Order: sequence, then C-alpha cells, then structure tokens
Amino acid sequence: MSTAGSAELDLLQHLSIAPILLPLLAGIVLALIEDRHHDAKLAVNVVATAALLVVALLLLWFTATAGPDAAATMSYRLGDWPAPFAIVLVADPLSALMVALTAVLALATVSFSDRPLHLAGSISTVCSNS
Repeated sequence: MSTAGSAELDLLQHLSIAPILLPLLAGIVLALIEDRHHDAKLAVNVVATAALLVVALLLLWFTATAGPDAAATMSYRLGDWPAPFAIVLVADPLSALMVALTAVLALATVSFSDRPLHLAGSISTVCSNS
C-alpha cells in the first residue's frame, strides 16, 4: 500500500530525467507537424519550453530547499542497471540552476525567434533588407 509521501518521492525521483525527455518529445512532435502549420509548431515549441522552465524551477526548488538532514542531490539510474553499467543522472543545486538558466534563455529565444523569418518569407529577403 502506497502513501502520499511515497508517491511524491517517486515523482521526485523521475523529475531529474524530465529536462531530457521534454525537449526530446517536443522535437518528435515538431518533426511530425508539417512546415506549413507554422502557428501550431510555434505553439508546441512555446508550451514545451515553458514546461521545461517549470520542471527546471521545480528541480531547483527541490534540490535547493533540502534540509540539513535530507540529501540535496537526486540521482536517477537509467534502466535501473547496476553501477558499472548504468548511466546515472545526478541533480544537485548547481546542475539544477544550470538547467533553469538554460530554460529561461530558451524561453526568451523562442519568444523572439518567430517574427523576422516568418514575416519576411525567405532568408534572402531578410539579408537584403539589412
């Protein structure tokens, strides 16, 4: 029988893999959408990047607010393999801060990336106007 505390702990254990899976899944969805659906691609990109920012901030919060008796690092063994064969992801406050900084920069980039090329129509038009 599982309690709410153990369910939350299970979710926290998988939080360190989310900054890898979110962009991967968003990239797959973006590859499946045709280029003529620019607004749909932009919406998927913005939603995925905003979700990445939320996950990064949660990861930063959970690693930075761990008390003195709790571990400030989270580890995730891919495939649950033993130590010599496993790929281990470790989230500590510094790595969570780097993921959060990357997500903030990605959201800023996504928000400013749409306008020039979409309105210009082609790269040669953009280059000749400058």
